[in-house]
Amino acid sequence: MFTPQKLWPLTPRSATGQKNGSSLPGPGSVTNQISPTNGEVLAKGKAVTFLEGDGVMNQESLTERASKLENEFEFSNFLCNSGCAFCGSFELFEYQYNMGLLLIEKKEWAVKYEELRQALAETTDTLKREQTAHSSALSEVEKREENLKKSTGRSTYKLHRKLEKALREMRSEYAEIKFNADSKLAEANALVTSVEEKSLEVEAKFHAADAKLAEVSRKSSEIERKLHELEAQENALRRERSFFTTEREAHDTALSKQREDLREWERKLQEAEERLADSRRLLNQREERANENDRILKEKQNDLEELRKKIEISNSTLKNKEDDISSRLASIALKEKASSYLTSIHSIILVLEAGDVKKRLEEKEKQLLELEEKLNTREKVEIQKLVDEHKSILTEKQKEFELEMEQRRKEHDDQLKNKLVEVEKKEAEIAHLEEKLKKREQAIEKKSEKVREKELDFDSKLKDFRGREKVKDELENLKAESETLQLRLNEERQQLKVTEEERIELARLQSELKQEIDKYRFQSEELMKEADDLKEAKEKFEKEWEELDDKRAEIKKEQEEVLEQQRSLEKLRHSEEERLRNEKLEIQQYVQRELEALKLAKDSFAASMEHEKSILAEKSQSEKSQLTHDFEMRKQELEAEMRRKQEEIETHLHEKEKTFEQEREMELNNINYLREVARREMEEMKLERLRIEKEKLEISQNKKHVEAQQHEMKKDIEELVGLSQKLKDQREQFIKERERFIAFAEKQKNCEACGETIREFVLSDLHSLTELENLEAPPLPRVAENYLKEAVEGTVERVWC
Repeated sequence: MFTPQKLWPLTPRSATGQKNGSSLPGPGSVTNQISPTNGEVLAKGKAVTFLEGDGVMNQESLTERASKLENEFEFSNFLCNSGCAFCGSFELFEYQYNMGLLLIEKKEWAVKYEELRQALAETTDTLKREQTAHSSALSEVEKREENLKKSTGRSTYKLHRKLEKALREMRSEYAEIKFNADSKLAEANALVTSVEEKSLEVEAKFHAADAKLAEVSRKSSEIERKLHELEAQENALRRERSFFTTEREAHDTALSKQREDLREWERKLQEAEERLADSRRLLNQREERANENDRILKEKQNDLEELRKKIEISNSTLKNKEDDISSRLASIALKEKASSYLTSIHSIILVLEAGDVKKRLEEKEKQLLELEEKLNTREKVEIQKLVDEHKSILTEKQKEFELEMEQRRKEHDDQLKNKLVEVEKKEAEIAHLEEKLKKREQAIEKKSEKVREKELDFDSKLKDFRGREKVKDELENLKAESETLQLRLNEERQQLKVTEEERIELARLQSELKQEIDKYRFQSEELMKEADDLKEAKEKFEKEWEELDDKRAEIKKEQEEVLEQQRSLEKLRHSEEERLRNEKLEIQQYVQRELEALKLAKDSFAASMEHEKSILAEKSQSEKSQLTHDFEMRKQELEAEMRRKQEEIETHLHEKEKTFEQEREMELNNINYLREVARREMEEMKLERLRIEKEKLEISQNKKHVEAQQHEMKKDIEELVGLSQKLKDQREQFIKERERFIAFAEKQKNCEACGETIREFVLSDLHSLTELENLEAPPLPRVAENYLKEAVEGTVERVWC
């Protein structure tokens, strides 16, 4: 005896369960087909022990397995709802372990099913053999009965009647047995067909279970693979995030360093621009001073020209006065000659009036002398003042000019030295920056392959670009301020033109001086007119003439000195003008070079410097311009490359985000699909559990029905045992009567009339009777055992299904 175990299906079988339920015969049908008198008791004899020994244990194991599966599926449903990947993998491991156990049990049940199917085939073969033997025995009995009817005649009529009764009873019994056997065969065939159908269903369910197991294993492997992929992605994302944070920090530090370097560079540019502005301011101041010097020189030239004009005017006036005096002297001489003639006539009148005239003339001469002395002293004082003032102004201006030139030279030398030092420093800084830029370019090239910058980096870069734009705006503002300064310089130059008004005032003063000179001339003419009337004024006029000659000589000397000073001043002015022009041209060229080379070039005041310094300055300027140009080009290239890499990183990040979103959506869809599948399987398991409960109820009902059938089978077995005992007794009586009939036939062999017929009967029919004697009753208990085995197999199949 073995204890059959329940094989739980892996897939819901609501439809199959209904089919199986419909195909199985109910308890009512079984009771309708089976009766206590139809000989079916033998087929149920050995099912009692199978059901009595294993019914309770199967029910307990079924309940335990149902509770376990309920707990497992509730746990799996909880895990599916919670979405815990680790718990899901643990539940899948337990599920796979249970599935492995179920597969082992399935293999065992398959082996047991094959054994039972082979036993059923053997029992059906034995049943068919027994039926053929039984039918052949019945035909032989009928033949022997006919032969006995022919042979016995009247003497054996009573025996024949008894035998007929016995045969009828036996036929009725055999007919009942045959009917029961046929019905049982039909039932067995139906059971075989149902068992085969159920076996096919079970095989289909096994295949479905295998497919479901394969699907579950595939899904579990996919889930595990996806879990591993998700874990790998999470680890990769974490590593990338950590790497990204470190790279972002490094990039931030590099950007901060770059910003500091750019700020230093901007500060240095501002300092250089301030220096350029200072140099421009100094140049403008120097230009202003040169313009002032030019203006002062022009004013002095104008003053000198005015003085020369005044001296020429005074010389012309003196010449006119000399001509007037000479004409007057001639007229006086003529008058004297005429008066000599008249003196004799007017001697008396003159003598009388001589005293008064002399007094008047003396007074007038005194007044004239006083006026001449005053005029002479005044002229001398004014001329000396003017000459002293001009000399002092020229000496002061020469000293100031020499000091300014020395200061300019020193300043130019200092500026050139400072600029050379600055250029060297800037060249070193530019070389250091180039090295830094090369290193940063290498670092950026290495980092650009790995860095996946996000919105913060983009914002920082945008801020940096905005800062650079601000710096550019500040540079433009500085340019605008320089332009405003140039406009101011132009305004100041225009203000210098306002000095023309002062020149107009000087012209007005010169006109006033001319008016005073005219007044002086008018007074001198009046005095000459008064001197014309005086005779004695000749000597005084001669003296005045001599004095005037002396004054003229002095004035000529002074004029020559003034001309020499003017020539020297003009020479100095021309030399200073040429030098200032040269310096101005050099300064303008220097400023232009500085503006063209980002306001960081050198001063070009090297016309008066040595040729080597100019060569060094030009070389440094060209190198600096080249470096600045290369730096700007490299800066633009780096900015373009940074923009390109930024765009590439943005596109790569967008693509990564899209792929990640798609993968996440696919994973979510797969998880939702698996949740839906698990939910459906849970629902199917619930339905399966309800169906199992229904089957449990059916099994309990079948158990009760089997117990009732077992009781009936016991009764039928007892009746069959009694019937078999009766058949044995009748067979013994029949053998005894046969022996008596054979003895009677032996006795009648010697009879002449009936001896031949009796011999023929003995030779033919009694031989068959001996064979019938050797025959035994059919082994009805074995048939019952076979039927019971079939019934047990049917119940087992029902339990399986």
